[in-house]
Amino acid sequence: MRASIPALLVLTALSSAVPIHRLPPLSDSYDAIAVFLPGGQPPACPWEGLSDGFRERFWTFGCKGFLIQRTAWCAYLAVTPRGTAEFFAEEMASLGDSAVITDTSVWAGFLQLEPVNDAPGVAIVWSQSGEPTQAPVIPLRGSRWLAAGSDSLISNGPWSTSAFLWIPPPASEASYDGVWRGTGTEIVPVSPDRSVMVGVLCSTGITPAELQFAGSVTHDWDAEFGAVWSPVFRAVDSLVEAACPVATGRSNLLWLKGSGAGSPFEPWKTSAAPAPPARSRSAIQAPPGLTVLPAATPMPSVAGISMVTIPCTGASEAETAVFSGVLERILARSALPEIPGIVSAAVEPVGDSIRIWVAGNGEIDAGKLSEMLPRLLGPTALCPPESELVANSTLRAFVRYGRRAVDPSPTTMVHILAGVLGLLN
Repeated sequence: MRASIPALLVLTALSSAVPIHRLPPLSDSYDAIAVFLPGGQPPACPWEGLSDGFRERFWTFGCKGFLIQRTAWCAYLAVTPRGTAEFFAEEMASLGDSAVITDTSVWAGFLQLEPVNDAPGVAIVWSQSGEPTQAPVIPLRGSRWLAAGSDSLISNGPWSTSAFLWIPPPASEASYDGVWRGTGTEIVPVSPDRSVMVGVLCSTGITPAELQFAGSVTHDWDAEFGAVWSPVFRAVDSLVEAACPVATGRSNLLWLKGSGAGSPFEPWKTSAAPAPPARSRSAIQAPPGLTVLPAATPMPSVAGISMVTIPCTGASEAETAVFSGVLERILARSALPEIPGIVSAAVEPVGDSIRIWVAGNGEIDAGKLSEMLPRLLGPTALCPPESELVANSTLRAFVRYGRRAVDPSPTTMVHILAGVLGLLN
């Protein structure tokens, strides 16, 4: 039976500051932050209120972050270089004090999701800094449909993919590498003191009889994603299990059959961390002992994302790494607004070349983008970028790629850009 979801959005605001709890690090190479929202509900305005200074520092330090709405919880997640979480913890914690709305998604409706505790928003920092505190109770929501006992539920929808939720066999291993594409496991409460581990799969051409082979449905980007994010999801599942121990002996199957050509079904919704401001207003200072993040994760090869590689003739590898940051910011403010359908661009160094990745739903792919760059950037190509941007890109090149450059000048960046655009031929 489908849950009764109120049609009106329910706005909630916390009246007190969000507490920050500190736990031992999840990795020797990075810190992690999670800010859980009350009721496991999504925010009314994701990432609202972050200052330009936060966004500039987040980009410069090469941090990774997103808002994720899982079945049992909703949280802002971030990974920062080792020893730098404290530069972001306070402002990120403030995000847990913002308004939330009722989740009216198809997923929430069929699973009949509702809060299972009245825990307020809470922030957790996993790092080597500070004395560890007691693990907090995080706000969770549970499934009334799963709590009702073994059942099967099948429904058709206009999606281009199908989604499954089922109870894996006892002692099955948790899986988080495929969370980015809607596949993996999660611990979901069924009461204030009990939970179950569920498997989730989004795919095409799969039937319930083939769910036992779900582990073989992989993507080349899974290992890259999981290397950083699996420890974070595992840590959160441990908090859920500590509050609601996992029960066995259930058999449930939810099959949402995609029967149309619409968008893919998304059981877990994500929202990327906000982009840096259009211009750098201040140079970010490197804290003592700043270390390199784990190897930068390449973009996945999936629909909606394409790339082109362009040589940076005459530039050293260190200068190319700095230039990739400068160009990424220039593209965001000068090129993307002129290209329908493209929502973001990322630039990474590959030896003495740059690789431009673009994401969106338009017809302009990265190959066409390379043809458009001279027209879009040519009129301002000879205007030196702000010195603060070059300085921050130099720091970012070290954190993300381990490349050390001796503060290249804005003029050097202009020369490299002119070469990339073919203006020196």
